[in-house]
Amino acid sequence: MSFELVAVEGMKRRDIFALSSNSSLCSNERQNNEHAVPYTSNASSPPNLSSNQIFFGEKEKEKEKTKVKKNRKNSFDQIDFNTSYNQNNNNQNNNNNRNNNNIIRYQDKNDKHYDQVLDFTEKRFAYAFYITQEPYLCCASITAHRLRQWTDYDIVLIITESYSPNPTMMERLNDIPNLVIKIVPNIQAQHDDQDHYFWESLNKFHVFKLEEYDRIIFLDADTFVMKNLDHLFALPDVTLAAPMAYWLGTRPFLTNILMVLKPSVQTFDKIVNASMNHPGWDMDVINDLYVTSDEFLLLPSIYGMLNVEFSTSEKHYFGDDLANTFYNKTFLFHYTGFKPWLDTSECYDVSGHGDLYAKTWFIWVEEAYKYCI
Repeated sequence: MSFELVAVEGMKRRDIFALSSNSSLCSNERQNNEHAVPYTSNASSPPNLSSNQIFFGEKEKEKEKTKVKKNRKNSFDQIDFNTSYNQNNNNQNNNNNRNNNNIIRYQDKNDKHYDQVLDFTEKRFAYAFYITQEPYLCCASITAHRLRQWTDYDIVLIITESYSPNPTMMERLNDIPNLVIKIVPNIQAQHDDQDHYFWESLNKFHVFKLEEYDRIIFLDADTFVMKNLDHLFALPDVTLAAPMAYWLGTRPFLTNILMVLKPSVQTFDKIVNASMNHPGWDMDVINDLYVTSDEFLLLPSIYGMLNVEFSTSEKHYFGDDLANTFYNKTFLFHYTGFKPWLDTSECYDVSGHGDLYAKTWFIWVEEAYKYCI
């Protein structure tokens, strides 16, 4: 797949996304019959993003199977929290006395309960991403810069040896303090005919091998961090914590777009070995191993929202009134379906889905102009 950005005059080309302020390019005829064409502007500064169209490339395989149940009606906040709370209680064995009420208690360092679980002066923490393709290097750069406004902990980029990152982008990343680069081998499929995308996604589990850290917050590169996440380092001492995949129903099911984990080579081997003959995706493997285990803590979904939920066409969980509430409560959201960095054969007008959904696109583009061009 090729990616191209035709940027405004004076800017360099980047393999990220294409912008256009010409709404006529998004006609039904063009959507149905032609490839979207990058738009060249003669402006001397980034365009007014609130009035722009974004072009997206061919859809990625829907690895998270985000089919929403149309008939689900409930109070999202209460059911989401109760499901997480009850599942954690069910997982708790007689020898584990952790206080499950703490799962959303630690909001910031001013909270009097903040450091009751882990001694922050004695532990070493880090954030981590894995990168296998050029557009996601830009995504990681955006998130790394956003994290650095809140935290001084290491930020680790796990890069597969088969990928040669853009040297200019890497040079810009070097400006971020406490940035660590880890080059890792690709996890190999057992047979050539096995799905390449699935095996590439398993490279994220290299994060479990970083035993020089006591705890790591792993983030998928295609997420957007809204608030400080440092308080998650103070969660009860478990192997893995992750947010509830609320779009898959009320039964406990985690999403690994965010994982708070305790690094261990043994855990890495356990996950990869379980993946060898597993019929599902990487998220399915993690769920089978951990979601009912006392080594696992289920987090509320404010730590793993889907940005499509903020669209006016997606009212299954929030409705018009609740969408703004959950946008403001969300710690990070995941870009699903169309993604703003993909140059595609489809032209997608985000303004047709409400201001809040459009905002999730435009804030990413604004950040990309800062850190990827």
